[in-house]
Amino acid sequence: SITPDNLLQKRFPDCTLIASLASIASSETGKRLIFNYFYTIDEQTFGILFQGITTGILIQFREIEHHPYFAKTRDGGLWLAMLEAAYAQQSKRFINRRRHDYKAQYKYHLYSELKGVYETDAFPILMGSHNNLINPQSLTQERLKERLNSFIDNEKVATVSINPSYSARLGLRPFSGIKTKHAYSLIGYDKEKDIVYIRDPQGKSAAVENIITIIRHKQHLSIRDNAIFEVMTNKRGRSGYGVSYTMTEPQINYLLNQANLGVIDMDKKITSIGKPKSTSERSPANTGIIEMSVEQFISTFNLMQMSQDGPYQCLNNNN
Repeated sequence: SITPDNLLQKRFPDCTLIASLASIASSETGKRLIFNYFYTIDEQTFGILFQGITTGILIQFREIEHHPYFAKTRDGGLWLAMLEAAYAQQSKRFINRRRHDYKAQYKYHLYSELKGVYETDAFPILMGSHNNLINPQSLTQERLKERLNSFIDNEKVATVSINPSYSARLGLRPFSGIKTKHAYSLIGYDKEKDIVYIRDPQGKSAAVENIITIIRHKQHLSIRDNAIFEVMTNKRGRSGYGVSYTMTEPQINYLLNQANLGVIDMDKKITSIGKPKSTSERSPANTGIIEMSVEQFISTFNLMQMSQDGPYQCLNNNN
């Protein structure tokens, strides 16, 4: 059951932790590492010893089996919740920056430290490895492919996200449904097909490949405000790819009425017209796995945290 698509983040806001574990689970060595976190005390108690920690944490089934906030696995296993509970009980050296977040302490009580887990803490605890911060938008495709090849060849671990304050967001949006300030797992890269596989730790395959992005701009006129719409075609090979042009409201309405493209995601400022990505053996519906090209990956994410080392097997015991 230690597979990336089996891990489901629930109500604790620790997407970084679950995304990191899912990325670890994407390699055979990583699966063995997770398995070896555990050692048995008795029928109700397990010890958990993370690779970067010298002291084990004791967790009992009754502590987590009826708690509604803990992460779950699709097959009903409690091992992920046990790892979550153990992570929250690390020594002060590894506790994150939420120690004085009284709102989190009130809502999450003993497990308030799970709010705002950072890769700079998670990677050393889970793997004993530090991380490198990479902005995919600052790399060429070839250079990024080298990093992705290293991820596969050395069984490294990586998470990706969009941080609006880290760099300017691009005008073209290859996918709608990708959340900002939310960690996604990097779980695979197909060198032959040039396809990157990422996964939402919440297990939702909500990302939709955009075909057209429409941005609404207000014009301040002397009598009243009027709207002009900036339209961009995102799909390579389609007419007008990468070129923005303007439309009036009647023209936009006509476009929307004529667009039989599957999904329309509308808010006050941006309308994205797209279609769901076709499913494949690697990304069945509702697994949270999303396929994208390297070019789409660069256009989507501006923050990637990749471990310096792979999760090499380290047998844990209770000695």
